[in-house]
Amino acid sequence: MLRTLGAAVVTVAALGLATPAGAMETPAEPAAVEVLEAVEATAPAVARAGERGDGLTEVEVDLPLDGPGVAVDDDHGHDASVRSGTVSLPSAPQMVILEDVPAGTLLAVRSRNDGAWSGWTEVVANPDDAPDGPREARPGVGPIWIGHGSEQVEVAVLEGSLDAVRVVGLHPAAAHAASGVTGWRAAIRSSIAQLTGSSFVRPRTDWATSDMGWKCSGNPTEARTLRAMIVHHTATNTEPYAAADVPNIIRGFWRYHVGTRGWCDVAYNFFVDRFGGVWEGRQGGITKAIVGGHTYGFNSDTTSVSQIGNFQEQVPSQAMTTATSRLVGWKLGYHGLDPQGSTTVTNRTGSTFKGVPNGGQVPVRVVSGHRDLGTTSCPGQHTYATLPTIRSQARTSAHLVGIYEAFLGVTPDSTAFREWSSIASSRGLRAAALGLAYSPEYSGVLLDDLYQRVLGRSADADGRSYWLGVLASGTRIEDVGALFYGSEEYVEAAGTLEDYVGLLYENLLHRDPEQSGLEYWTGMLRSGDATPPMVARGFYASLESRLDRVARLYERFLGREPDRAGQAHWADQLLRTDDIVLAVELSLSDEFYARTLA
Repeated sequence: MLRTLGAAVVTVAALGLATPAGAMETPAEPAAVEVLEAVEATAPAVARAGERGDGLTEVEVDLPLDGPGVAVDDDHGHDASVRSGTVSLPSAPQMVILEDVPAGTLLAVRSRNDGAWSGWTEVVANPDDAPDGPREARPGVGPIWIGHGSEQVEVAVLEGSLDAVRVVGLHPAAAHAASGVTGWRAAIRSSIAQLTGSSFVRPRTDWATSDMGWKCSGNPTEARTLRAMIVHHTATNTEPYAAADVPNIIRGFWRYHVGTRGWCDVAYNFFVDRFGGVWEGRQGGITKAIVGGHTYGFNSDTTSVSQIGNFQEQVPSQAMTTATSRLVGWKLGYHGLDPQGSTTVTNRTGSTFKGVPNGGQVPVRVVSGHRDLGTTSCPGQHTYATLPTIRSQARTSAHLVGIYEAFLGVTPDSTAFREWSSIASSRGLRAAALGLAYSPEYSGVLLDDLYQRVLGRSADADGRSYWLGVLASGTRIEDVGALFYGSEEYVEAAGTLEDYVGLLYENLLHRDPEQSGLEYWTGMLRSGDATPPMVARGFYASLESRLDRVARLYERFLGREPDRAGQAHWADQLLRTDDIVLAVELSLSDEFYARTLA
């Protein structure tokens, strides 16, 4: 329905806000303000912007909400006499922050860009977007992305009591750039690299200036246990943004969270943009369970990702949903959590939440929306509808993390994860697992093990390079193992031929030799009917060895003995394939995945 909202044009006072020194999250004090220049609000608007070390220039005005009416499309049944005001801002700021907006106040915001008004965007001052502890931060909303070519901003009060609002306009300062982004062309190239290159999680240096650090004493807090990941949306934009705008948008959030709210750092642990870019948010380390300030009362055992945009009204892009899924899967897989699972988180709101008293355990999905733990519509109805998809896709990513760890012995960093998750997404998890199992990295692991276990030494560079080439040519690892056990170096170290055959029994069959077997293989070697590599290959091919190798792979990947039928089946298969194929099949099982979460 159409509702009548007030409109008034006022002029601008130009102020610059200084970063609050020693801003504390608990309790949070209003941000300290240093007035660079103040101009009485008169028409026409004349102002100069203050510039600080965060790479943003600012203009500021106290906007009365007392203007006459304009028609606004609104489907929420708000009263026709709502108060509003319009402000003309110089320098075409790309973002605005609305300060001194009481908690729970529902506003509508629109911008005039290049002579045309945008649609209205509803924003709310939500007290649940906050660190745990006393709610003493300066209230507000933002940053609201209003885009390029902005001339005016109109603010209307839909719900709540508000006579005026302080509007802070933000514009990137041409002289400042984050250390990893040096201008708009570099920002575009960096964004394209996010889509096609090797980087998965863009570091803070790709958006933060050297002055945009941790603004509290001490260091970011690391949680003892991570239990869940909370999905948010920023919910603040009236215009679409470009890839090159994203670093400045995140700077705007840092400015709002630190400069207005008085917190230590940006509240979210990660951001995802509409192009599929993934960005490090709060500092402290992306692999650590750093406590954020995103879900009031539930920050101590959760982490967060915030999608940049308003997804109560817009539908997130496929690239955004896919990137969110990969991030969630990697992060939760790193910490051994099942994205499709359920858990509990500790209620630290100071009051009863959904029937659970303060200090009690609130049941929740491991991947939840902010609305599941607060009185908010966040992450918007359209992102919330994608959570089942995110959980499902993230489960595949978390499984991939477990497979990577099983084969390479380390958790994938964000670069390695991007490479292998791309393969899993395009060709399936099996293709990624096979790729890992036959990768030069895992071949190197196997060769290093053979050198130590068989020859008792580290690999020399030339030898390692040679055997990597042999494995890359398609030679089975069992055949390479037979060549190691049949090498002149190994035979000479054993001493006599009897001792050599005895070592094959010990190392390949894991038992003492029987006399008849010892005499048979020693005789074959003495007569010249067999060479040491041929004898070693015979040991590998024996049913006894194949049954033993199956049992060892079951223990390694599943932590148990194989059932009799399964052991016999795979022992037979090892006549035609190699141990690596069995390892891949075991790693793809639900049983293996469940074990990685234990």
